[in-house]
Amino acid sequence: MNKASLTNGDNHTAWAPKFNPAYAQIDLEQNVKISSIQVIPPVTMGSEEYAQYSVYASLDGETYDLVGQKNDTKPSPTAGESYAANGKKARYIRILTEYCSTQDTLPISEVRVYGEESETELQSPSKISVESFEKTDYAKSVTDEETLEQVRGVVARTVGEQLSTGSNLSSITPQVIWTGMKSTCTTERFASAAIKVFP
Repeated sequence: MNKASLTNGDNHTAWAPKFNPAYAQIDLEQNVKISSIQVIPPVTMGSEEYAQYSVYASLDGETYDLVGQKNDTKPSPTAGESYAANGKKARYIRILTEYCSTQDTLPISEVRVYGEESETELQSPSKISVESFEKTDYAKSVTDEETLEQVRGVVARTVGEQLSTGSNLSSITPQVIWTGMKSTCTTERFASAAIKVFP
């Protein structure tokens, strides 16, 4: 459902993710010295239905502090729940839906932020840079020594450390067969590879 319902001032509309957990983020478009944050359930929520969620606030959109959390099994009152923020400065509010007692999703009607404008300068979230795959460690070919090191690890965990470091293994020239894996896979992916060693 439309996240804009969270701030449209209408208690008869609501936002709900497809499944929990999920979150909605609200940009206040200015830094606010927050006194409290109010989370209002939909008017259609049943009298026995209860919700669990967390409320976070952030000044920069990257680091979030927990402002409040509803983790009990009590239904919310019609006016919702209010969480004191004690003058915390923030531009972004994040609502993390966690659980609803009667359905897979958790509808929220309104999120209202009370406070006053802060003189703190607005910060723009830093841009995320993505490196091309060819420049990452994942693109590097696996060396024979890395392969042997992984084989030693498998042997050590299976039959004991003594065999994996003794002369028995060092005298083996292994032939490694990768099944369903590219030869450019890295050591991080060895755990899911099928390794067969033939003396």
